[in-house]
Amino acid sequence: MNLLLPGKGRPYDETKRISRVLEIIQMITINPHKYRRVDLSERFEISERMIQKDFDLVRHGLKLKLLRGEGGYYFETVPKMPAITYTASEALSLMLSAKAAFAAGGIDTGALSSALARLEAIFPPEFVPILHKVLPHPRRPGKSSMISDKLLLLHTALMKSSKVEMKYRTLYRKGEPKWRKVHPCCVLPHQGSWHLIAFCEMRKRVRTFKLDRILDAKITSEEYDFPSGFSPESFMANTWGILRREKGRPEEVVLKFDARAGTWISEDVRHPTRKIEVLPDGKVLFRVTVDLSPDFIGWILSNGDHVEVLSPERLRREVAEAHRRAALLYE
Repeated sequence: MNLLLPGKGRPYDETKRISRVLEIIQMITINPHKYRRVDLSERFEISERMIQKDFDLVRHGLKLKLLRGEGGYYFETVPKMPAITYTASEALSLMLSAKAAFAAGGIDTGALSSALARLEAIFPPEFVPILHKVLPHPRRPGKSSMISDKLLLLHTALMKSSKVEMKYRTLYRKGEPKWRKVHPCCVLPHQGSWHLIAFCEMRKRVRTFKLDRILDAKITSEEYDFPSGFSPESFMANTWGILRREKGRPEEVVLKFDARAGTWISEDVRHPTRKIEVLPDGKVLFRVTVDLSPDFIGWILSNGDHVEVLSPERLRREVAEAHRRAALLYE
């Protein structure tokens, strides 16, 4: 996939260059006298001339005294970031956020791993084994590099208020990819994947797009006005997850859970419109006003025979039919 940004790719190139310069500073700080210009050229797969320009930025832009020694480059004084102190609760919150970002993918996993290690170092050594039990180590995601490029492009478009042309593969209409022009509103992680919420000029409405299905994209020179009154919270107020139907309005749904499932439904399932009623026999009535999206219907089906749809009737029929089709697989 070829992701293109306007201005011959300059915003994208500059962002990558800043990341590269910071990494060069870190490498030389940790291992002084080790790296020559040719070594860095091979490491980053760019010309020595470009490495020299990075050195110029370090010396004249960042005002760091970078010198060349017998074995390689070194700093006369080691550059340091200002020290920042955290409370235990702040450090724990940052660790949770970093691990969530690690699991979602699309962000430099090396940098995240380093950040997690530094956050762990804030705690007394006796606390570390407990932290590992409380905060399970996230699985390393695949396809990180491609998602990272898409995230960079979309966030650049958001900052510039620039429209994006993208080739998108939908699950419907035989999955044929189509080019469409969108106005990015925000990018959010959901269930291990990243999603773009954007106004689609083809559909004339705000829609959700999964980044995995964006096959190609480029930022255009056209600007757009951010939708008046839009916020992720208002957009998803009546969704179950992040997906919405093409058509239709949110509907009140009434579900009846058996006593076993009703306990954890009451404790763990959160939604702004939910209402819980515990019946005399221990069963639970669960009311929610929500868009009948694939996310929501899939959640109902995942509860198997622990839940019955009482209303609306068409949802009851749809869930019953899905269960019948599943039962046929085992006959």
